[in-house]
Amino acid sequence: MPDAGQPPAQESGTEGRIRGLLQAVLRYVGARGKLFQIEAQEAGTHVSKVGSRGVLALMSLIVAWLLAMPAVVSLGAEYLQQHVWSWMRWEYLALMLAGLHFFFGFLFLIAAKGRWKRVRLFEESLNQFEKDREWVARNQQPPN
Repeated sequence: MPDAGQPPAQESGTEGRIRGLLQAVLRYVGARGKLFQIEAQEAGTHVSKVGSRGVLALMSLIVAWLLAMPAVVSLGAEYLQQHVWSWMRWEYLALMLAGLHFFFGFLFLIAAKGRWKRVRLFEESLNQFEKDREWVARNQQPPN
């Protein structure tokens, strides 16, 4: 820092260009940081809304299923014993329903995994970085 009594030192042309380039880079990084911050807030809001609704829906379905399955197994086993298979016991029906649930659960898990791969968070930042890379590649001058 120069003294108050001395005039500021004159910058050479190279130092001024480096300082200008550094300032431009810092402004660019600051702008990209703000864009990232805005998108992070939007992504957080979106994920939390969808996630909380999904958790509530899942909890409701689990409670309903836990209440319904014993009744379904009991009524189904009683019906099957009287009308279809006399050997049918509730344990066998419960195992068959459990296997069916495992099968469908596995299918839903595969579908959810495929859908999660298509989720694009921070899409605008990624697009801007891609545009920046293309611009740099187009405007890059070979060294002399």
